[in-house]
Amino acid sequence: MEAFHWQCHPAAHAFKDVVSKHDKVLQTHAIMTSPVCSIPASDIRWQFDLAGGALMDVTYVLSSTRFALDAGAPLCVKSAHTRPSPWDERVDEAMDTTLVYREGSAEGAEGEYNVEATVYADMRRANVAGFVPRVWELPTIEVETERALVTLYNFTMPHRVLYHYIATKDKATGETRYGTRSTTLKYSGKTGGVHGSAGASLRTVTNQSSIDQMKSINMVY
Repeated sequence: MEAFHWQCHPAAHAFKDVVSKHDKVLQTHAIMTSPVCSIPASDIRWQFDLAGGALMDVTYVLSSTRFALDAGAPLCVKSAHTRPSPWDERVDEAMDTTLVYREGSAEGAEGEYNVEATVYADMRRANVAGFVPRVWELPTIEVETERALVTLYNFTMPHRVLYHYIATKDKATGETRYGTRSTTLKYSGKTGGVHGSAGASLRTVTNQSSIDQMKSINMVY
């Protein structure tokens, strides 16, 4: 559940509800970075034999993309650019990739249309001017639809003590509206769970979803 727990938070479902109200999705972009020196060289995230690497550890960028598009595995990978770790060139410290997903293709469904998705994962992101961490690159997904630009900021940690927001920018007027706590309130108590758990839930993590997540990672590598 590590890479998927955030999908059980009301904010995630409020975000997806906002996206669905603004017509066809045109493209998506997801990003998550960690400041340079924040992950010690001895950390298992850098060990090839223990599945180290940016896309392996920061797989949230892929799961958030699939969540927003209700998609299975990607149709193809258009490009993938990596920056290798200084300790082991087999391990990516950063990955910048563009994929094509089929909207609505989760759980083997045919889906409706193709969407280009870019993701960026970085475990040694340089600070601005050498000392300012890029806090604006906390886990974020941006979805561009025909009518709006919808952003969920800090989606992996949308808890009461950690700042997060849902922003909707109207493409016609340029006006940006921000979601409040009341935006997510109606989903409270209705989210969470894995496949087979008791009770009503707006989100379950199925076996097929886990397989499609692994396929997404494998296709990029």
